[in-house]
Amino acid sequence: MSESTQESSPTTWPTTLQEKGAGFKKRVSSPGVFKAYMVAKMPTLGVTGAYIEDIDVASARIMLPFGRRTKDLFGRMAFASLSAAAETASSSLLMLNLRNQESGLYPVLLGASME
Repeated sequence: MSESTQESSPTTWPTTLQEKGAGFKKRVSSPGVFKAYMVAKMPTLGVTGAYIEDIDVASARIMLPFGRRTKDLFGRMAFASLSAAAETASSSLLMLNLRNQESGLYPVLLGASME
């Protein structure tokens, strides 16, 4: 039995910053602007003083200061602060890549379930 399959060319992400991606990087790389945005949109992370230290098409680095706002009762870094910083790194990287591409591809939620 022979199956004829069409190989579709996968969409490739740009490996360098385009104009829109560079604009997004410039906006979020400013610590003052980023902190003000986080206080307004994600107050839990905004009060910690976290900011984006470096962002590129392949990686993002968030600076999360170790201080009284990020410590738990035992003097360790609170898990909520770490997870909020990780979520911010991944979502900012996604937004940079979405704005950086030339085509109109956007993520679509196909469904959600809880078991």
